[in-house]
Amino acid sequence: MKKLKPGFAHLSELVDSMMACLATAPPGARVFAAKLLYVDPRREDLLEAIKEALADPYLNGHVITTLGSIMLRHTITYEEDSVVYIADPDDPEDTAERAIAAATDRLDVWNKASV
Repeated sequence: MKKLKPGFAHLSELVDSMMACLATAPPGARVFAAKLLYVDPRREDLLEAIKEALADPYLNGHVITTLGSIMLRHTITYEEDSVVYIADPDDPEDTAERAIAAATDRLDVWNKASV
């Protein structure tokens, strides 16, 4: 399974990691995910049906990140416009807000240096 890198990512990368996890997960995990997404767990093509449900443009990004957090055992938050933040599991203080503040500070330093 592809390891999630901490930091900002696109929602599609999260879905890919979730699908890779489900592909190797026990059947009960697939049934759990299917039920949360209102997919019939008796379908022959269960993984494909779950992927279609996750790709539904009307599915809220917060739902996907919550399910991803549970499945992948990471703290994942939905920011906006299909952007998610994956917290570093080795850093309990890691949050999207802290990363945005650090990036803003770096940008301020860059802007002051280029004047």
